[in-house]
Amino acid sequence: KFLRLFLRIFSDKFISVERSTCGLFQCLLRLNTMPVSVVHGQGATTQDSHIEAARHALQYLKIMASEKGLQ
Repeated sequence: KFLRLFLRIFSDKFISVERSTCGLFQCLLRLNTMPVSVVHGQGATTQDSHIEAARHALQYLKIMASEKGLQ
């Protein structure tokens, strides 16, 4: 539920990319940030890759928010 809300606010769309050499599904998630940012996710299923990309987006936003606070 939280993930769905987060994606609605901060993300634009998932972009599927070719499977990795070890057979994992991969995707890119474009974020509605300025400047636009992109994070990667991979997993055993398409949904797993989306979940991992969303987690990476949260980590990225946390890092960016803490760096903005330092300036």
